[in-house]
Amino acid sequence: MKLPVTCKDYSGEFFEDLIYNMGNPYLDNYIEDCKSAGGILLLIDGTSNSNDANYAQGLANFFKGLDHLGDVSQKRRIAFTLSKCDLPGLWVNRNNPGEIIEKIENRFPKTMNQLKIWEDNESREVDYFVTSSFGLLGEKYPEPNTKIIERDKNGSYCIIRKPKLWRSFGLVSPIYWLCTGERHKSLDES
Repeated sequence: MKLPVTCKDYSGEFFEDLIYNMGNPYLDNYIEDCKSAGGILLLIDGTSNSNDANYAQGLANFFKGLDHLGDVSQKRRIAFTLSKCDLPGLWVNRNNPGEIIEKIENRFPKTMNQLKIWEDNESREVDYFVTSSFGLLGEKYPEPNTKIIERDKNGSYCIIRKPKLWRSFGLVSPIYWLCTGERHKSLDES
């Protein structure tokens, strides 16, 4: 299967700009780019839950900007995706979409509320995903293939512990859903 995907990667300061720099021409360009997108992947560091209020405010401003510039009836999907889900507290129940939603509600309640408000329109859809670019080691008793270098309020900074055993998970699942509107069970498994 071929999936048509066009991507633009915006800097991590995107949410800060949405809060503190509304009206900035660069930010207006970002929102203009997103206006025509049928799907948006929001990739959030799963360990950055202390930024929940900022993410929620940034999303509220982003959605206002999208609604102001675009057609509010345009069909649009958002794949809210937690990264670094190889780290403790994030990887348990990673293959169960219901558990993923509960995990996000517990870690990012204000952000989740903004997504629910935005989704309260029949042309809008949100789904939730977890991903790890580093993956896990072992089958019966999996453990993160991660060595944490630094941890602060903005998240965790890691390297791959055993590069020869590298096995990521969840990287394709949100993209597949954005393109098809369907979850593919094998893509959600690690």
